[in-house]
Amino acid sequence: MDYIDIAQIVEECTRAEALQRLKASSAENEQQVTDPECGLVICLDCDAPIPLERLAANPRAVRCIDCQMEYDREQQNEARLYPSFDD
Repeated sequence: MDYIDIAQIVEECTRAEALQRLKASSAENEQQVTDPECGLVICLDCDAPIPLERLAANPRAVRCIDCQMEYDREQQNEARLYPSFDD
């Protein structure tokens, strides 16, 4: 195996992982929770209403900005600790 073969494998794994994250994100967006009493979208993590400004920027948001930033950090750390090489 030479460097080109290794680079191709890494690229394919990276692409597959990105597609997997995109699919998971799409599935997660379907879980948006709305409070029936006030009609506001509720954060999945802290149960606080998601600010209207955030929803204007991302209408399918499921987390407030603070929880989303924490979630993204955790996902990045997990990806570094446990790299995925599945197809």
